[in-house]
Amino acid sequence: MYSSKSLARFPRCIGDSEKGFEEPINRATLTSAQKQVVQKARRKDQQALAITHQCLDDVIFEIVANATTAKQACEVLQELNQEADNVRKVHL
Repeated sequence: MYSSKSLARFPRCIGDSEKGFEEPINRATLTSAQKQVVQKARRKDQQALAITHQCLDDVIFEIVANATTAKQACEVLQELNQEADNVRKVHL
């Protein structure tokens, strides 16, 4: 289901996604070099989001599918993990 290349890149992508990616408000005012940096950052973010989606089962994927950035997906996954920890504590 997961390629070994995808799983090998997963920790690096998650690290990048924690920094987050924000689309510039006015792309018209950016220089050519700045546009290239934004495009590279967007590509890395979308790659991290795609790898994250590939590593999820169907139920969790449906919850995370609305995230538009990898950072949003990570935040949703962290919330789900926190909720699961709280449920475990209650059951113990």
